[in-house]
Amino acid sequence: MGEPQSIAISMEIGIHNTTVALTVALSVLESTEVAIPAAVYSFLMYVLATAFGYLVAGRTRTQVSS
Repeated sequence: MGEPQSIAISMEIGIHNTTVALTVALSVLESTEVAIPAAVYSFLMYVLATAFGYLVAGRTRTQVSS
């Protein structure tokens, strides 16, 4: 598997896990207390995934230009 696929999979898994964690906490466990860490992780994951995406996209553009 190449680097672009590895990056895409790692980002998708991180974002997917936030949705799963919130779904399990709220639907299965019916606990908002358990959902709080999942919500914090979700927020941080979206922010960090976006920053990482911009970082990787900039690096990829630089490599292609060279």
